[in-house]
Amino acid sequence: TYKRVKRLTLRIKPDTSISLTLPILTPLSEGDSFVLSNMEWIMQKIEKIQKREIQRLGEDREWIMHLGERLPIVIKQADKVKIHIVDNTLEMNLRNPERVDIEATVLSWRRFTAFYVYQTILRRIFPRIARHIDNNYPNLKIRISKTRWGSYSPRTNSIMINADLIKLPIKCIEYVIMHELCHIKHLDHSENFYSLLGEVMPDYRDREKLIKKLTK
Repeated sequence: TYKRVKRLTLRIKPDTSISLTLPILTPLSEGDSFVLSNMEWIMQKIEKIQKREIQRLGEDREWIMHLGERLPIVIKQADKVKIHIVDNTLEMNLRNPERVDIEATVLSWRRFTAFYVYQTILRRIFPRIARHIDNNYPNLKIRISKTRWGSYSPRTNSIMINADLIKLPIKCIEYVIMHELCHIKHLDHSENFYSLLGEVMPDYRDREKLIKKLTK
């Protein structure tokens, strides 16, 4: 961009694109030389931005974690929007990929997908505990939380499961859901609570250790 400025200026934008401002009448060749002479600084800045992106997502723009597997992200331009897993790849068919916030789109897809995955698991494992809680089938809510994997609300008879849990293997998700189901009977973490958890899920300690190992 040409502007009424005294010197050439480089900026690295949040999307890692490069902006160069030149004084009016400055030859483009001089701009090219300026960019090349600052290439090391440019790469350092881009690397810092990408690292911040990884820390925020736990992933990056090229792959995600899903049910314990690392899936590459493939973005395609298409007339119809569709996001689905094909051949162990998260395929994102988007109308205008260059204008889409990939991070926000992945989070939205994750919450939508998590609900159906968790609901399927809940229906499958509920019979194990049904008689202990008088067949009190809970409502399922999905949230993003930085402090807990799940919680139970007796007021609404609802279990909340963190959408990010879908990054972990199925056995980890089963553990968290069963943990919250046991809170329908025992709201605390008393000896009775763990006795019930051990009865309906004998290997719960191994599953608990796996979650800690994968998330430490």
